[in-house]
Amino acid sequence: MSLILPFKVPIKGSLAQNFTSNIDASFLSEEDNKLYLLKGDQYVRLTFYVGQGATMDSGYPQPISNWVDPPDS
Repeated sequence: MSLILPFKVPIKGSLAQNFTSNIDASFLSEEDNKLYLLKGDQYVRLTFYVGQGATMDSGYPQPISNWVDPPDS
């Protein structure tokens, strides 16, 4: 797992626009190349493309309390 704060990544998807500032935490999962952004009680999962930005995955944002298998810290 890689920490990415602070970061500048273009995010595509209207719902993800709420996650472009004041992010509480973020990390890139090297297992699946997914970028996770946590803000308040919600999180989004984005497919990250090196040098191109990220696109929010379908079904997000989600409440953090619904996270079934959070990554190891």
